[in-house]
Amino acid sequence: MLKRLTTLASAGALALGLFAGLLSPAVAAQGSGCMPTTGTVSGLTFAQDVNAAIAALISSNSGATAPATDCSAAAVKGQIWLDTSTTPNVLKQYDGTSWVSLGAIDAASHLWAPPVGGGAATVTAASTTDICASPVAVQTISGTTTITGFGSACVVGQRKTLIFDNATPLTYNATSLILPGQRDYTTTAGDVADAIYLGSGNWRVVSITKIDGSSVVNPALPLGTVLFGDYGTVPAKTVYGYGQALSRATYPDYFAAVSRVQTGTFTAGNNTITSVANVGGLGAGMPLEGSGIQAGTVVSSVSGTSIVMSKTATANGSLSFTAVVTGYGSGGDSTTVGVKDCRGRVIAGRDDQGGTSATRLTSSVFGSDAFVINGSGGSPTHTLTAAQLPVITPTVASATASHSHLYSGPSVGSVLVASGFDASVQRYGTGQNDATSTTNASVSITMNSFGGGQAHPIIQPTSIAECVVVVLP
Repeated sequence: MLKRLTTLASAGALALGLFAGLLSPAVAAQGSGCMPTTGTVSGLTFAQDVNAAIAALISSNSGATAPATDCSAAAVKGQIWLDTSTTPNVLKQYDGTSWVSLGAIDAASHLWAPPVGGGAATVTAASTTDICASPVAVQTISGTTTITGFGSACVVGQRKTLIFDNATPLTYNATSLILPGQRDYTTTAGDVADAIYLGSGNWRVVSITKIDGSSVVNPALPLGTVLFGDYGTVPAKTVYGYGQALSRATYPDYFAAVSRVQTGTFTAGNNTITSVANVGGLGAGMPLEGSGIQAGTVVSSVSGTSIVMSKTATANGSLSFTAVVTGYGSGGDSTTVGVKDCRGRVIAGRDDQGGTSATRLTSSVFGSDAFVINGSGGSPTHTLTAAQLPVITPTVASATASHSHLYSGPSVGSVLVASGFDASVQRYGTGQNDATSTTNASVSITMNSFGGGQAHPIIQPTSIAECVVVVLP
């Protein structure tokens, strides 16, 4: 009986101990996952070892030191560890060599804080540059091949940070490659882009940051915008506008903004490009570049949907070409792009914007073609011609000049004739003969010229300001 009571007491104590263990909070659990395979083990010991191993799994091997719960007494590739030595605790995974941090568990704020990105890879630029092939978030894009897409193997919403090491053209597409400003962009070495995958091969580049820290696009100030202001210093991203030449390599975005890419039909040996979609604003002197166009070619004239070149084409077919609206700039060449010269000038809208001429700036009064972008005309002074004088009809009052003389004759009835006069005779009661003569004379008036013919000013009331052009995004 006593033995039986002792056995029951021991069993009760064990049960109470297990129950207390269930009620006590466990701050760490790294029980061994290796069960004995030799010798004799009691069922209780085995059960306790199994429970400790399960507790380690449940708690992600939580503890202040790295777990070594395998039979090899070492960490196993893929093993999870909740590192409680730091606050907040950090969840880690063993990659076979090192413990990699997966994220932090903020127990105070009850937040999961995973790292953004991680790792780096280099991808060679291609038409479709697959940035999903590597799982790392930060990738270097190497090469100059034009990119039209970033692949389709990513998870929707996945974000990638791309660092470009060269001048890599990116082609805008409304779905597959949405770029800031809805336009093509050519990177420079050091530019960084953030892209988000939208699914079905579609990507949204939310931002492109140049190596100098400036953003690529400021929607409020498109490149090529001319600004007037009382600036103490030249504003950032602008230059003075005085017709100078800028390097295309230094200002690729500005060059793209002030150049127009068109497609037209070329005939080798002929100097006319036909079937051009948009010739608005194009005019004589603008440089033309592209396949089938000789070096140094400029626009000679524009008519309808055709452009006459200064040189003949060297290829046949429908070809793409570029018209440089602002020209090469003073002293520039095919490696440069010009800036508007706004010194001493006011700006007027193109007279045929929208396709219909307003006839406010005709060539007869403007002195140039007001349909051409970056054209200039007008003059600060003007000398009137005779044809520009108002019509004046002077009025001259007619007059008759008369001159009379009285002559006395010796006897009544005699007639006195005076040379140059018409004489008449009158008789008076005194018996004396008197004669009066009268004559008419014409008058000649000579008017002398006057005035110096000097030019007179025609400048409107004007206030002077700094003129700058936006050349950087």
